[in-house]
Amino acid sequence: MDTQIDHVKEHFLNPIKLFSKKVSKSSLNFIYPPTCLNCQEPLLIEDNLCASCWSRLHPITEPLCPILGLPFDVYLGPDAISAQAIANPPIFDRSRSAFIYSDMSLSIISQLKYGDRPELAKYCARLMVSSMKQFLEGGAILVPVPLHWSRQLRRNYNQANELAFEIAKITKLKLVTSLVKRIKRTKSQVGLNSTQRNKNVAGAFKVAPNALELSKGKRIIIVDDVITTGATVNSLTKSLKKAGIKKIDVISFARVASSVDIPIYSANKNNKVGKMSKITIYTTTTCPYCHAAKALLNKKNIEFIEISVNNPKVRENMMERAGGRRSVPQIFFGEQHIGGFDDLAELDRNNKLDGLLQQLKA
Repeated sequence: MDTQIDHVKEHFLNPIKLFSKKVSKSSLNFIYPPTCLNCQEPLLIEDNLCASCWSRLHPITEPLCPILGLPFDVYLGPDAISAQAIANPPIFDRSRSAFIYSDMSLSIISQLKYGDRPELAKYCARLMVSSMKQFLEGGAILVPVPLHWSRQLRRNYNQANELAFEIAKITKLKLVTSLVKRIKRTKSQVGLNSTQRNKNVAGAFKVAPNALELSKGKRIIIVDDVITTGATVNSLTKSLKKAGIKKIDVISFARVASSVDIPIYSANKNNKVGKMSKITIYTTTTCPYCHAAKALLNKKNIEFIEISVNNPKVRENMMERAGGRRSVPQIFFGEQHIGGFDDLAELDRNNKLDGLLQQLKA
């Protein structure tokens, strides 16, 4: 009898709780309106991009290569595959990505990866799921690309884990993080060519002894944030296949249009300016030296990623990379620490900045 009464109470109270939750959320949105995930412009809908930021993304849609998921300009027939897939066939079966690598997709991923903003994974995952519908037939297991424990300790989380977790919630696929671990602390892939990337990640992964038991014969879907040359996911696939797992696909938020190197876009109006290692600037909104550093790079028509250090964890990450320096801006060309605005300006005064930038483009 008590159970029946409790059930009736729950049936009666649930709509009230739901209504209260909606009212509370609406009140909070009234006080703190939703903002764009990238530029913080006010929005009507939470967890979204504004129209301006969305327009700077380049979705990958059909027609596309059935193997690498690279877009075709025109439909070439059901059996057509990309030149990249012919010249350098991947070890995995198929890959799909939501967007072509551009300044906007890079901005979103950089904030997720380095800016202590794991909440961005929810938005990214929704778009990734739309691109991986072919992978969902017959069930599969999600396996995020693992970070080395030391790097994950520094970042506090693995962005691939966050993406896979959100994808699992949407698709109801099983997420297994214990299937493989990273045993080699590889250096950053930024600035490396295809051969160097392959060498860097060789032997980086170790598959669990009970991998076949964990996978239960199902297809594996590797989850990563960005595919550049494919070196990382190919290395991981190789390790999984050695363990006896045969069916492997890959999903990422973004990928480069070419399998050779990362294309870089100008910070000004998306103008493509060549190939270059990523330039990162740690800043605050009120810092005049930060604005001066950005103005100098804009003058050079150079793309850069800006990361705010308002979050203490992000500042700690900056300090670790900058050898303990606390001031902003701190500027990095790939993993090379340039210093602050004075250091950047001195390079320019001594006519060394342009040469360094040209080296990065090479």
